[in-house]
Amino acid sequence: MQWIIKGIDQINRLVTWVVVLMFAIMSVVVFAQVFYRFVLEAPLTWSEEVARYLMVWITFLGASLGVRKKALIGMEVAVNFLPPALKRVALNLVSLLAVCFLAVVFYYGVKMTGVTARQLSPAMQISMSWPYAAVPVGAALMLLNTIAVTLERWEGQR
Repeated sequence: MQWIIKGIDQINRLVTWVVVLMFAIMSVVVFAQVFYRFVLEAPLTWSEEVARYLMVWITFLGASLGVRKKALIGMEVAVNFLPPALKRVALNLVSLLAVCFLAVVFYYGVKMTGVTARQLSPAMQISMSWPYAAVPVGAALMLLNTIAVTLERWEGQR
């Protein structure tokens, strides 16, 4: 099982660099938008759209990294009051529910991405499937990271 966790961590390293790159691009685009609008008085028509779609991708990819680092909001206070045996059951139940939820989000995210394939964005005229693809990609990565966290917890219980 250790090789699965290492593989997921390799994917997370790549995702981290993608998020950093997207954030840098978004920062440059927003700065350019402000500069063009207020200094040159000639606003860019595409910059707001690029920044918005990058923010959507950063949010979903970053959420997947948050799952792996256990940095998302949880009910740890309630779980910590449980006896050890019940705590394991509760954590495993939460992991199972998360996997089910993320599988549903992935499924409908793929469907929605397909539905929006022919729709074009207003300013850039790109397929809206690109921004919508953040949902299934993020859900798949969150699913992988939920599995990694669960496997680590199971190995720690041995």
